[in-house]
Amino acid sequence: IAACVGAGGTCGRFARRPVHFYGALREGAVPYLLAGRNTPEECLVGIGGDVYDMTEFLPEHPGTAETVLVHAGDDCTDLFEAVGHSRRARGLASHMLLTLGLSGAASDPAPAGNLRSVRKWMRRESGRQLRLARAHVDPDEVPDLIGEVRVFFDPVRWRWRAWYSTGDDFVPVFVDYPGGGRDSYT
Repeated sequence: IAACVGAGGTCGRFARRPVHFYGALREGAVPYLLAGRNTPEECLVGIGGDVYDMTEFLPEHPGTAETVLVHAGDDCTDLFEAVGHSRRARGLASHMLLTLGLSGAASDPAPAGNLRSVRKWMRRESGRQLRLARAHVDPDEVPDLIGEVRVFFDPVRWRWRAWYSTGDDFVPVFVDYPGGGRDSYT
């Protein structure tokens, strides 16, 4: 926590409440680690709270590399399940696993006390932050925008950030926007 304050971050009330900082770190770890990692050189996806490295598999993906890259750098659990991946695909994915259960989202559906309040705050705030970020990034001013604007919580800097991809190489662009530095926790 001292590093957060010392690095110029805004930890707000959490500087005095380490349990909230660690709860936010736990809940926001996967989106934080995935953000911007959607390029052919580094392609990570989240599925069920786990992180998978799809980089080497991109050329072999039956749905094309672009299909994976458009959704990479984010949690793809719903899409992965909706597509109905086969047992073979699930077996292949198991060999690309980087982290298991880093986020408590899938493995801890009923958190108690402080973790529950942090999770509730992050879910509520992520929707609000997504609206703010989308209002700040004008698609008409980013003609080569690929996919959507996405948000993640940076638990080290204690702020919300946005990112999106551009160009044929899916170059990630990170954005700080008005309202993203909100450090109140209620």
